Amino acid sequence: MVTSSDLLRGQRRRTSVLRHRLQRKHRVFFVVNGIILSCVALAMLTNPYANASMAAYVALLSLACTLPLLFATSYRGRASLMIMFLAYYFAIFGLSALVGLFTYHPTTSGAWSATSSWGGEIVILAGALCFLLGYAVTTGLPVYRAAGWSAREWSPRASAILGIICWLIGALSNVSFLFHGAVSGAPIHINPMIGGFLALLRYLQPVGSLLLIYLYLTTRNKKILAVLLATMALDVGLGFFSGSKELAIRAPMLFLLGVILLRERIPVFALVVFTLGTALFFNLSQEFRNELHQLSHWNASSNVTHTKLAAGKETLLNSNLPMSSRLTSGLDYFLARISQKWVIDLLVDRTGERGVPYKDGATLTPLFYTFIPRFIAPNKPNNVTGKIFNQAFSISTPNTSIAITNLGDLYWNFGWAGVIAGMTIIGAFMAWAATMFRLDINPTAPKFLFLVITIYFLILMSEGGIALVYTLWARVAVVFLLIHAFVPKKRISGPARRRRSDGKRGVGPHEQAGGATANDFTGRPT
Repeated sequence: MVTSSDLLRGQRRRTSVLRHRLQRKHRVFFVVNGIILSCVALAMLTNPYANASMAAYVALLSLACTLPLLFATSYRGRASLMIMFLAYYFAIFGLSALVGLFTYHPTTSGAWSATSSWGGEIVILAGALCFLLGYAVTTGLPVYRAAGWSAREWSPRASAILGIICWLIGALSNVSFLFHGAVSGAPIHINPMIGGFLALLRYLQPVGSLLLIYLYLTTRNKKILAVLLATMALDVGLGFFSGSKELAIRAPMLFLLGVILLRERIPVFALVVFTLGTALFFNLSQEFRNELHQLSHWNASSNVTHTKLAAGKETLLNSNLPMSSRLTSGLDYFLARISQKWVIDLLVDRTGERGVPYKDGATLTPLFYTFIPRFIAPNKPNNVTGKIFNQAFSISTPNTSIAITNLGDLYWNFGWAGVIAGMTIIGAFMAWAATMFRLDINPTAPKFLFLVITIYFLILMSEGGIALVYTLWARVAVVFLLIHAFVPKKRISGPARRRRSDGKRGVGPHEQAGGATANDFTGRPT
């Protein structure tokens, strides 16, 4: 029988745990900002051409993006998606400016300049603050609670089988998409409806990887680890020879996310190793793609391991290029690939009265056709915001798709109104998803899958247009719900059932679940 003294001791213990976790996040906040501010100060001292306004922008963006650490007590609670979103937000909008403080010189060329009108910078800072506002307000509303249906754990055996099947289906779909044109040299002509269905099947591959990652991190089963490592190795090979860098690094990246969400810690050493490995891979992959301009796909593939090319040129793996040069080149490519600040600068400078008209919602229209097949609405708009953006601003060749980012898409459609309202709505939506599938209380496979799917599509792919990433997320979410409805659930034993009933009567489920603590955005126990 639970007495009032037991409840009081439990409440004190929860309060102590929350206070300790909050103090740890405070330390992370000061460490991260201390490192960035130190880098800014060092750049200003060592580079006479470093711009003070750009330094101020980097410092302000860093403070805005790390602000959740002052309030959140858990990386996997209600604040999980806010922390992830703003960390990636700084990476795509602030990292290039930080590096530019060290590298800029008047004789160099590039998008970064010594002067700044603060147009794009203000839009980026305002977007971060509006996201924070929408997230904080929504999290504070008492109407949102964790989804009850996701509390049922999946059967481990069924999850393992399902993970392997999903990975195989996705891998075969990726092979058909990525290698058809490369091997045959002919474009793919396929019915748009069938093509859309096959494209959706491709995203079963990360779902399968996530299931295997969840099973290993929660069970430490060596057989699951062997299967997971095999799928990761095949992903790297498939991504390398098809030229898809995102496919190659996706599974290790999802594994690191799983460690953060399920084990409540940041694997610093693993992140450093992943970054260096990714830089090296990007360098080798880019050299391989350069070979494809001169040789057939099969010949270029054979030159990776053969000792010499036909013309006497060294192969990729046997070239005399120093490892440090490869890492530097790979990091430069990674920085150029992830940096999107120039997109916002371009939109602010040339949209409206300055040249290109606002779209007034035109690029967001495909959202309303997410679940309407083309045979019902044959005239529904194509989801090609990247190509439209490229053609409107004459950035590259007409058929090239240029990433516009969610923030850029909002500004191009409605200007400042789009930034303020749109980023607030995105923040509110992220808060809803994080609350419904929070992992700090009774973590389960469906909660983990839904949360990481949201991170993958709506955060890590946020460089794309809003209609594209949210359409993909919605379709994959529906497939996920269908899978959840039919997958066998784990049986609940008698003692576990009684503990769940005790939790409903008021005894904190974290007391019986091994220390998982409930908390909200403000750090108050729920």
